[in-house]
Amino acid sequence: MTKCGAFWLKKDKNGKAFMSGIIENDSLPSTEKIPVVVFKNKKKESEKQPDYLMFLSEPKSQKEDDVPF
Repeated sequence: MTKCGAFWLKKDKNGKAFMSGIIENDSLPSTEKIPVVVFKNKKKESEKQPDYLMFLSEPKSQKEDDVPF
């Protein structure tokens, strides 16, 4: 297996859990690290829908409670 990133468990100011992390791939020429956040899919209605959703991380100036789910 090839490591392609890392995540940390965090809580927002309301106690809602989420993961914050980076996506990276050491086997590619670019050494760019892409910041992302992962949230539990609260709108999951069937087994065909994902359990978690990953988004590109917004700058820290955005309010955490602006998350649309």
